[in-house]
Amino acid sequence: MRSTLSYLALVLTSLIVLTVYLLIHDEAAKGRPLYAMKNRLGLGKHGKPVTTAKRKPVRILCWILTMPTHYATKAITVNETWGKRCNRLLFVSTPSNQTTDLPIVTFNLKESRSILTNKTMLAFEYVYKNHFDEADWFIKADDDTYVIMENLRHLLKDTDPEKRIHFGHQFKVKNETWFSGGSGYVLSKAALRRYVTLGRNNNTLCPWKNSEDFYMGYCMAALGVTNGNTGDKSRKPSFLPLDFGTHLSNIAAVDWYKSYSTSAIENGDNCCHKYLISIHYVSPLEMHKLDWLIYHLRLHRPSSRRRGDRDFLNL
Repeated sequence: MRSTLSYLALVLTSLIVLTVYLLIHDEAAKGRPLYAMKNRLGLGKHGKPVTTAKRKPVRILCWILTMPTHYATKAITVNETWGKRCNRLLFVSTPSNQTTDLPIVTFNLKESRSILTNKTMLAFEYVYKNHFDEADWFIKADDDTYVIMENLRHLLKDTDPEKRIHFGHQFKVKNETWFSGGSGYVLSKAALRRYVTLGRNNNTLCPWKNSEDFYMGYCMAALGVTNGNTGDKSRKPSFLPLDFGTHLSNIAAVDWYKSYSTSAIENGDNCCHKYLISIHYVSPLEMHKLDWLIYHLRLHRPSSRRRGDRDFLNL
């Protein structure tokens, strides 16, 4: 019996050695490094097993502040560009006789800047009551804001949506902090639930006053919703409340921005985070330009073996 077990152990060991040899030979023949063989064996650094579990997708509902006169220009451009990368896209407006195929939600208000807070509070309540289970994160943006959804998902991927937190470009005056409405801000599932169930009908915690972004920040702080970190150690902004040209070349001269923003202030290549998320004050034409440059432009590198470069060379 003992000799039989020894024989089986020898056969099994031989098979393992042969398998590893063949894998190494196969990778070497293909010009691949040894770590490629480790990956095929399910081994990570130092030969330790690695998990193959897939990361849970980051589901984001985007709702956009717009108005009837913008349906055929700004709103439709958002729908044609970055909005199609949201898990759910909605436009929040006021009633009109204008027809459109856009997914419009209207509230019975008279269109003006003074109702931005009302539209925002009502929109978050509507989303909670009608689309809460369709997403884990909920971003509010203007119809002249461009959002790079892949970078937003990258920011959110390691944060639990059941944590009461929100993200955006932070402004601060004394002890009051809030996120810029123009560059957009995103609420977690827990933050949205907290707002609707505790703050929606509490005018002390969440007053409906002018300055939508300031009072939304006031509301979030009163509800115990924390401000998320959107930058790296250099504090470069990833949500841009002004147009990109200003952030790139002239942001150091904008006095009010320097007074309010908690981000680093620097012109030139170091103006912004490398994983830029949003840009405000983008015209419809510029929005289409950005979309093409980000998703269609390829760099030609003659020495590269990348597939995109071979395609460019028609090889």
